[in-house]
Amino acid sequence: MLRPEDVAEACLLMLRLPKSAHIPELTILPTRLQSIGNTSTANPPLPG
Repeated sequence: MLRPEDVAEACLLMLRLPKSAHIPELTILPTRLQSIGNTSTANPPLPG
């Protein structure tokens, strides 16, 4: 489970990058979800 502190750490990491760095998108997943390998599949499935 992600904690607010995890997201805050990611935000601080981005703020500390040099101005020449660009992060257009950031995806944060719990390690357990990512390790299952189904990170692009909605669970439960989306309607439609």
